Amino acid sequence: MALFYLHLEISKSVGYAFAPARDSMLTLLWLAVCGLLAYVWIKTKNEIVAPILLLGIVIVIGKVLFHDLFYTWRLGPGFAYGGQYSFRDALMRLIDFAAVTGFLIAGFAFIRNRSSSDLIRQFLATASVAMLFIYSTLEVNSFLFQYFPGARYGGVSILWAIFALSMTLVGIGRNLKTLRYSGLVLFTIVSIKVFFVDMRQLDPIWRIIAFVILGIIL
Repeated sequence: MALFYLHLEISKSVGYAFAPARDSMLTLLWLAVCGLLAYVWIKTKNEIVAPILLLGIVIVIGKVLFHDLFYTWRLGPGFAYGGQYSFRDALMRLIDFAAVTGFLIAGFAFIRNRSSSDLIRQFLATASVAMLFIYSTLEVNSFLFQYFPGARYGGVSILWAIFALSMTLVGIGRNLKTLRYSGLVLFTIVSIKVFFVDMRQLDPIWRIIAFVILGIIL
Protein backbone atom coordinates (compact mmCIF):
# COMPACT_ATOMS: atom_id res chain seq x y z
CA MET A 1 0.00 0.00 0.00
CA ALA A 2 2.85 2.36 0.82
CA LEU A 3 4.47 1.62 -2.53
CA PHE A 4 1.31 2.33 -4.52
CA TYR A 5 0.62 5.48 -2.51
CA LEU A 6 4.12 6.83 -3.03
CA HIS A 7 4.04 5.87 -6.72
CA LEU A 8 0.82 7.81 -7.34
CA GLU A 9 1.88 10.76 -5.17
CA ILE A 10 5.33 11.13 -6.76
CA SER A 11 3.85 10.70 -10.24
CA LYS A 12 1.37 13.49 -9.66
CA SER A 13 3.57 15.85 -7.63
CA VAL A 14 6.78 15.58 -9.66
CA GLY A 15 4.75 15.56 -12.88
CA TYR A 16 3.25 18.88 -11.84
CA ALA A 17 6.46 20.47 -10.50
CA PHE A 18 8.95 19.23 -13.13
CA ALA A 19 7.49 16.77 -15.63
CA PRO A 20 10.80 15.63 -17.24
CA ALA A 21 11.95 14.19 -13.89
CA ARG A 22 8.78 12.16 -13.28
CA ASP A 23 9.91 8.82 -14.70
CA SER A 24 13.37 9.06 -13.16
CA MET A 25 11.91 9.67 -9.71
CA LEU A 26 9.56 6.71 -10.10
CA THR A 27 12.52 4.55 -11.10
CA LEU A 28 14.35 5.63 -7.93
CA LEU A 29 11.27 4.79 -5.86
CA TRP A 30 11.02 1.26 -7.25
CA LEU A 31 14.77 0.75 -6.82
CA ALA A 32 14.42 1.79 -3.18
CA VAL A 33 11.79 -0.92 -2.74
CA CYS A 34 14.12 -3.45 -4.39
CA GLY A 35 16.88 -2.32 -2.04
CA LEU A 36 14.57 -2.88 0.94
CA LEU A 37 13.77 -6.39 -0.32
CA ALA A 38 17.48 -7.11 -0.73
CA TYR A 39 18.10 -5.95 2.85
CA VAL A 40 15.32 -8.16 4.18
CA TRP A 41 16.66 -11.11 2.20
CA ILE A 42 20.20 -10.69 3.51
CA LYS A 43 19.16 -10.12 7.13
CA THR A 44 16.47 -12.77 7.44
CA LYS A 45 18.07 -15.35 5.10
CA ASN A 46 14.56 -16.12 3.87
CA GLU A 47 14.88 -17.60 0.39
CA ILE A 48 11.23 -16.79 -0.39
CA VAL A 49 12.26 -13.13 -0.72
CA ALA A 50 14.76 -13.91 -3.52
CA PRO A 51 12.23 -14.47 -6.35
CA ILE A 52 10.23 -11.44 -5.19
CA LEU A 53 13.40 -9.34 -5.37
CA LEU A 54 14.19 -10.71 -8.82
CA LEU A 55 10.66 -9.90 -10.00
CA GLY A 56 10.98 -6.35 -8.69
CA ILE A 57 14.27 -5.84 -10.56
CA VAL A 58 12.73 -7.19 -13.77
CA ILE A 59 9.79 -4.79 -13.38
CA VAL A 60 12.12 -1.79 -12.99
CA ILE A 61 14.21 -2.82 -16.01
CA GLY A 62 11.04 -3.34 -18.04
CA LYS A 63 9.75 0.09 -17.02
CA VAL A 64 12.92 1.80 -18.24
CA LEU A 65 13.30 -0.18 -21.47
CA PHE A 66 9.67 -0.18 -22.58
CA HIS A 67 7.72 2.62 -20.90
CA ASP A 68 10.40 5.29 -20.51
CA LEU A 69 12.17 4.72 -23.83
CA PHE A 70 9.14 4.43 -26.09
CA TYR A 71 6.46 6.47 -24.28
CA THR A 72 8.38 9.24 -22.54
CA TRP A 73 11.41 9.77 -24.80
CA ARG A 74 9.72 8.52 -27.99
CA LEU A 75 12.42 6.24 -29.32
CA GLY A 76 11.98 6.09 -33.10
CA PRO A 77 12.60 3.40 -35.71
CA GLY A 78 16.12 4.76 -36.32
CA PHE A 79 16.99 4.15 -32.63
CA ALA A 80 17.07 7.91 -32.05
CA TYR A 81 14.95 9.84 -29.57
CA GLY A 82 12.11 11.85 -31.06
CA GLY A 83 12.14 15.62 -31.43
CA GLN A 84 15.03 18.00 -30.89
CA TYR A 85 17.87 16.52 -28.86
CA SER A 86 17.60 17.93 -25.34
CA PHE A 87 20.45 17.93 -22.84
CA ARG A 88 17.87 18.25 -20.07
CA ASP A 89 16.17 15.04 -21.18
CA ALA A 90 19.61 13.47 -21.64
CA LEU A 91 20.34 14.21 -17.97
CA MET A 92 17.05 12.58 -16.95
CA ARG A 93 17.90 9.52 -19.04
CA LEU A 94 21.35 9.40 -17.43
CA ILE A 95 19.77 9.43 -13.97
CA ASP A 96 17.29 6.74 -15.00
CA PHE A 97 19.82 4.33 -16.51
CA ALA A 98 22.64 5.13 -14.07
CA ALA A 99 20.40 4.40 -11.09
CA VAL A 100 19.36 1.02 -12.47
CA THR A 101 22.88 0.09 -13.60
CA GLY A 102 24.38 1.18 -10.29
CA PHE A 103 21.81 -0.84 -8.37
CA LEU A 104 22.56 -3.93 -10.45
CA ILE A 105 26.32 -3.55 -9.91
CA ALA A 106 25.84 -2.98 -6.17
CA GLY A 107 23.62 -6.05 -5.97
CA PHE A 108 26.24 -8.13 -7.76
CA ALA A 109 28.90 -6.94 -5.33
CA PHE A 110 26.95 -7.42 -2.07
CA ILE A 111 24.74 -10.47 -2.65
CA ARG A 112 26.88 -13.46 -1.73
CA ASN A 113 26.72 -16.77 0.08
CA ARG A 114 23.04 -17.49 -0.51
CA SER A 115 21.62 -20.63 -2.05
CA SER A 116 20.03 -18.54 -4.80
CA SER A 117 22.86 -16.02 -5.08
CA ASP A 118 24.81 -17.51 -8.01
CA LEU A 119 21.91 -17.33 -10.45
CA ILE A 120 20.85 -13.88 -9.27
CA ARG A 121 24.41 -12.53 -9.39
CA GLN A 122 24.81 -13.78 -12.97
CA PHE A 123 21.55 -12.07 -13.90
CA LEU A 124 22.62 -8.83 -12.20
CA ALA A 125 26.00 -8.82 -13.95
CA THR A 126 24.50 -9.50 -17.38
CA ALA A 127 21.71 -6.97 -16.92
CA SER A 128 24.09 -4.22 -15.77
CA VAL A 129 26.29 -4.60 -18.86
CA ALA A 130 23.21 -4.75 -21.11
CA MET A 131 21.68 -1.59 -19.58
CA LEU A 132 24.94 0.33 -19.93
CA PHE A 133 25.32 -0.86 -23.52
CA ILE A 134 21.75 0.09 -24.48
CA TYR A 135 21.93 3.50 -22.81
CA SER A 136 25.26 4.52 -24.32
CA THR A 137 24.33 3.24 -27.79
CA LEU A 138 21.00 5.10 -27.91
CA GLU A 139 22.46 8.29 -26.43
CA VAL A 140 25.45 8.42 -28.79
CA ASN A 141 23.27 7.54 -31.77
CA SER A 142 20.71 10.26 -30.94
CA PHE A 143 23.36 12.90 -30.23
CA LEU A 144 25.26 12.24 -33.45
CA PHE A 145 22.00 12.03 -35.43
CA GLN A 146 21.17 15.56 -34.29
CA TYR A 147 24.56 17.30 -34.43
CA PHE A 148 26.91 15.18 -36.57
CA PRO A 149 24.74 13.01 -38.83
CA GLY A 150 27.67 12.14 -41.07
CA ALA A 151 29.50 10.53 -38.15
CA ARG A 152 26.52 8.70 -36.69
CA TYR A 153 27.26 5.15 -37.84
CA GLY A 154 30.98 5.42 -37.25
CA GLY A 155 30.48 6.79 -33.74
CA VAL A 156 28.29 3.85 -32.79
CA SER A 157 30.83 1.42 -34.24
CA ILE A 158 33.63 3.00 -32.19
CA LEU A 159 31.50 2.80 -29.05
CA TRP A 160 30.75 -0.88 -29.67
CA ALA A 161 34.44 -1.56 -30.29
CA ILE A 162 35.31 0.03 -26.95
CA PHE A 163 32.71 -2.18 -25.27
CA ALA A 164 34.10 -5.24 -27.05
CA LEU A 165 37.66 -4.38 -26.01
CA SER A 166 36.64 -3.81 -22.39
CA MET A 167 34.68 -7.08 -22.23
CA THR A 168 37.55 -9.02 -23.80
CA LEU A 169 40.19 -7.55 -21.47
CA VAL A 170 38.09 -8.11 -18.34
CA GLY A 171 37.25 -11.63 -19.51
CA ILE A 172 40.94 -12.41 -19.99
CA GLY A 173 42.01 -10.74 -16.76
CA ARG A 174 39.42 -12.54 -14.60
CA ASN A 175 39.31 -15.73 -16.66
CA LEU A 176 35.62 -15.32 -17.48
CA LYS A 177 34.99 -17.35 -20.61
CA THR A 178 31.47 -16.03 -21.26
CA LEU A 179 32.53 -12.38 -21.04
CA ARG A 180 35.62 -12.98 -23.17
CA TYR A 181 33.65 -14.71 -25.92
CA SER A 182 30.94 -12.03 -25.77
CA GLY A 183 33.59 -9.39 -26.42
CA LEU A 184 34.96 -11.34 -29.39
CA VAL A 185 31.44 -11.80 -30.81
CA LEU A 186 30.82 -8.06 -30.47
CA PHE A 187 34.13 -7.39 -32.25
CA THR A 188 32.90 -9.59 -35.10
CA ILE A 189 29.59 -7.73 -35.27
CA VAL A 190 31.39 -4.38 -35.33
CA SER A 191 33.69 -5.52 -38.14
CA ILE A 192 30.75 -6.72 -40.24
CA LYS A 193 28.86 -3.49 -39.54
CA VAL A 194 31.82 -1.35 -40.58
CA PHE A 195 32.26 -3.05 -43.96
CA PHE A 196 28.63 -3.58 -44.90
CA VAL A 197 26.87 -0.57 -43.31
CA ASP A 198 29.33 2.18 -42.38
CA MET A 199 31.10 2.14 -45.75
CA ARG A 200 27.88 3.27 -47.43
CA GLN A 201 26.61 5.66 -44.76
CA LEU A 202 29.66 7.57 -43.47
CA ASP A 203 30.96 10.77 -44.99
CA PRO A 204 34.54 10.33 -46.29
CA ILE A 205 36.29 12.21 -43.46
CA TRP A 206 34.32 10.39 -40.77
CA ARG A 207 34.94 7.10 -42.55
CA ILE A 208 38.69 7.65 -42.31
CA ILE A 209 38.49 8.62 -38.65
CA ALA A 210 36.25 5.65 -37.78
CA PHE A 211 38.48 3.16 -39.59
CA VAL A 212 41.66 4.49 -37.95
CA ILE A 213 40.19 4.41 -34.43
CA LEU A 214 38.66 0.97 -34.97
CA GLY A 215 41.97 -0.31 -36.34
CA ILE A 216 43.82 0.98 -33.23
CA ILE A 217 41.28 -0.69 -30.92
CA LEU A 218 41.51 -3.98 -32.82
